[in-house]
Amino acid sequence: MTLEQAVATSDKIQDESKASISRSLGMVLQAEQVGIITLQKMHEQEEQMARIAEDVEDVKANIARGKKLVSQIAKGAARDRCTQALCVLITVAILIMLTLAVIGRDGGELNMPEGVRQVGRQG
Repeated sequence: MTLEQAVATSDKIQDESKASISRSLGMVLQAEQVGIITLQKMHEQEEQMARIAEDVEDVKANIARGKKLVSQIAKGAARDRCTQALCVLITVAILIMLTLAVIGRDGGELNMPEGVRQVGRQG
């Protein structure tokens, strides 16, 4: 191989190396851009996950508050039913006592006006 052939071969190898380095540099730049985009998307997703976690905590708090309210409403309704039942029983007891007094079967123990008691004795 002559000197000119050696120089031509070395020039060719250098050119190929430069082209290879340029391609490699291009690929590195592309990989860097992909990495930057990936990091941006990951950051966005991280923020979105944080918002979702906050929303989940809000939902949990709302559910707990709702359960507490439902429990209070149920207790109030039960108390109301007990009060209603007690009122009905008292009313029934008073009616029975009045009925016994009117028909004269109370033994004279109830504090009734004599006019009412007389009606019961006459009948």
